[in-house]
Amino acid sequence: MLSYRLNSDLIYACRVLFDMPARPTDDFLMSLEPAALKRAYRRKALETHPDRSMALGKSEAEMNRRFKEVSMAYERLIPIANGEVIIEPAPKPRPAPAKPSAPPRPDKKAKAWRFSAQDHYYQGVFPKRPLKFGQYLYYSNHISWMSLISAIIWQKKQRPLFGQIARNWGFLTADEIQYILTVKPYTEKIGEYALRAGYLTVFQHLAVLGKQRLQQPLIGQYFIQENILTAEKLAWMIEQAAAHNRRFRE
Repeated sequence: MLSYRLNSDLIYACRVLFDMPARPTDDFLMSLEPAALKRAYRRKALETHPDRSMALGKSEAEMNRRFKEVSMAYERLIPIANGEVIIEPAPKPRPAPAKPSAPPRPDKKAKAWRFSAQDHYYQGVFPKRPLKFGQYLYYSNHISWMSLISAIIWQKKQRPLFGQIARNWGFLTADEIQYILTVKPYTEKIGEYALRAGYLTVFQHLAVLGKQRLQQPLIGQYFIQENILTAEKLAWMIEQAAAHNRRFRE
């Protein structure tokens, strides 16, 4: 899994798809859902499709340029919405020390200090929107940023491969999987390309995704495994997260 900070390309992509007048926040990108991104993409693609140039009184070249911008914006944001890329919060400036101090010695304590300098607990306002469980734990200060990233990586590693399930069920052959992996865009998942290129039906695609989710362990298991949360505390946090999401979905 990759991680990088908010940059000008991502800012422009958010403005293109979501009509944002200002700079998007790290939290907005971190909580971006694939379904919400696809809805925004379809809406903007319909608005800018070159076939509508005559109806809107605009040149086909201009509409084509805007349509390409929408498509490129979607390609930049879909890996983030799918959880393949994590937005790393910008580091907060440190106050200058009162007096110079010697650098830490290269021992175990110094190594632990360097790691903790990269980690942090959330200090902002609690988001008023539905959250994934890992996000809820992070925003409620029960886990650190690095713990959340580690848990996401751990969960995805436990998930069976899409191509493996599709092959086991006879939906795709080994040769088809190898070909798709060779020709598909880097940012597009194998299942999405297989569906778009006609290798899978909508039902087959949804069935494989459903099987993946069923065989993927719950993210909470990671925090018990790593002794970050007890089973009792985890169960209580699950109830709290569910209550929070119901409040903002009603």
